[in-house]
Amino acid sequence: MWWVILISVLGGMAILMVIALSIPIGAAFCIDTSTNPQFQVKMSWLYGLVKWKSGLSQYRVGKENKKKRLVVSQRTLLKIVTTRGFMEKTVRLVWSVFRRIRLKELKIDLNVGLDDPADTGMFFALVGPVLPLVNLPRQCHVNVEPSFQEATIDGKALVSFSILPISLAVPFMKFIFSKPVLRVGRIMFISRQGNN
Repeated sequence: MWWVILISVLGGMAILMVIALSIPIGAAFCIDTSTNPQFQVKMSWLYGLVKWKSGLSQYRVGKENKKKRLVVSQRTLLKIVTTRGFMEKTVRLVWSVFRRIRLKELKIDLNVGLDDPADTGMFFALVGPVLPLVNLPRQCHVNVEPSFQEATIDGKALVSFSILPISLAVPFMKFIFSKPVLRVGRIMFISRQGNN
């Protein structure tokens, strides 16, 4: 009877995993260049029970990363890029992921100023009437304001979306177990062994 209990436990775990992967992951990317350039990433899962947040400021970007990184030689990188079918599979994977993304909000606020305030005025005289006529989805909001004080392009951008993890299972399985990706894995393994 132990095998019945084992199958029941494994089946229950599989069902729970499918249910968990059927809950959408929410993600948001925010870029702010108005003062000190900052980049933030926020992710949430299980309806906010699991949260993750990461930020990158101008100071942190300039700091040297002392962690050990995987170094790929130019020769190995060239082999990977020129592997037959690899780039095609990569583009297909990216396109499959983008098709499964559900956009929640896209908000862009920009301040634009040219060297000459007169040029700034002429620019907005041309662009200003066109922006309201652009047919954007209701989730998208774009606002461009003139800056006559100095030459600048700064502002904020926010994009938030959700995606079902289970919807990515088939595209990623097809990608990982495709012949071009397996060839790339072999190239990376040989390169890693050669560096050790």
